[in-house]
Order: sequence, then C-alpha cells, then structure tokens
Amino acid sequence: MNLAKFFYLLYPLYWFKNSYQFAIGAFIFYALTSSFSLLNLILGLFALNLSYLIVYAANDIVDYKEDSRSKAVSKRKLISKSPLMTNHASVEELVQFSVVCLVLGLIIGTAINTFFTLSLLFMIFLNMLFFSNPFIKLKNSFLGVFAMIAIQFLKYMSGYLAEGGSIVLNPFVAVILLFLSIFYVAVYKYYKKGFGLKTKQMNTKTFSVINIVFGIAMILLLVFLLSYLKI
Repeated sequence: MNLAKFFYLLYPLYWFKNSYQFAIGAFIFYALTSSFSLLNLILGLFALNLSYLIVYAANDIVDYKEDSRSKAVSKRKLISKSPLMTNHASVEELVQFSVVCLVLGLIIGTAINTFFTLSLLFMIFLNMLFFSNPFIKLKNSFLGVFAMIAIQFLKYMSGYLAEGGSIVLNPFVAVILLFLSIFYVAVYKYYKKGFGLKTKQMNTKTFSVINIVFGIAMILLLVFLLSYLKI
C-alpha cells in the first residue's frame, strides 16, 4: 500500500473534528476533578478515530452512486478526501482497511476502560442504523436528527469517559454535553441546507470555524463557571 492511499483511507480531515470533540469531554473531566491522564487522552484519540473510520467507509459505499450523480456532493467528497470519490481505493480495500482499524480501535479502547469502549460501539451502531443503512433511509427524518444529537453527545462524552468519568453523568456535565451536541447538529443542518451547494468549499471551512470558535467559547464558559461560581 502506497503512502497516498494510506493517507486517504484514514479520512484525515475527520480526525480533527473528532479529536476536538473528544478533547472537550476530556477537558470537562479535568475541570471537574483536576485529574488528567495524557496516556488515556492519546490512546482515546486513536481508539475513537480508528474505530470510527468504519462509519465514513460505510457512508461512502452506501451513498457512492447517489453522490456521484451530484456535482456539488462530489466536490465536497473530493474536498474531504474520500478514498472512493478520489479513486485512491476500491470498495474492497476500503472495507478491509476500515474493519482492521475498527478492531484495532476497539482493542485500544478496551485498554482504557469498558465504558469508553461501549460508547464507541454505541456510536457506530447508531450511525449504521440511521445513516449507513441501505434499506432504511432515516438520515433526514425526525428520528435521524435525534440520532445525530445522540451520536455527537457520545463523541463529547467519550473524552470524559476515557479520562475516567462515570457513565452516570451529573446534571451539569449532561447539560453541557447536550448543549454542545444540539449546537453542532443545528449548525450542521444549517450548513447543509442554508448556505447552498454551489459554494460547498467555503461552507465546509465556515462550518469548521464556527464549531471551533464555539468549542473555545464553551471552554472559557466552563472555566468561568468552575472558577467563579464554584461548581
């Protein structure tokens, strides 16, 4: 396998988004407990990103024909380095690589803790059920929106769990994670529908910037609450 193919099969642009969400959850745990494990942070980032590749692979395979017929979607897939759309990998290679990464990611996850691994499995299950299922089209349904919120919630929560947080969240943590998740989905939906498809490259950058800025704002808010309100 050459380096270019390996690079595309990793879906590198998605690693940043997933890592940022994971890091928010890890920071919340640190802010509440003053406890932090750099090893768990690094292992957790790899476990999440490696195991989650199966989701991107499944979405690309299921939607390939439909995506290929849309110039705007094809352009977005090229920007996001889709290995199928860029012809860097076959379906068989994509399946094999993503399955290996899934197994490796879950093995790393079990080395951290069981609750973290379960959060990864549940995220993947929800994605496969609602967004990578060729038989049930629920992506744009009302249930699909709730599934998106739940998936983003679990991504934020995964960092919290990897650092040692309890799966039974206190109300403060639950509200923060839920708020972050709803905001992410709202911006994503607006990005998909409100900006239009003709300027998709600009929209992708705008979407990323909005979520980064919001994430930083939430960190500052957490610091303020914990420092001055003594939560």
